[in-house]
Amino acid sequence: MCRNSCLGDKGAKTGLRAAAGSKSVTLQPWLVGLTAVVGFLFIVFVVLIVHRLLRKNRKDENSCNNENITVEVQGDETKQTSL
Repeated sequence: MCRNSCLGDKGAKTGLRAAAGSKSVTLQPWLVGLTAVVGFLFIVFVVLIVHRLLRKNRKDENSCNNENITVEVQGDETKQTSL
């Protein structure tokens, strides 16, 4: 007799609830939302890392080919700028 009530209490405490007559597990709504947010943030993190790596590679290729350095002379001062 205690088995059914104890199992029901255990499911409520862990955030998992089994449907009556089946062995599937249903997550509580707050846990589903938390999982969705964590998944979304992970996808955004991966996209940003890939974008940064691609941008870095593209910048490295452009810097090797285009070494535009301009020297401006104004009186006694010399200014060096890169374009």
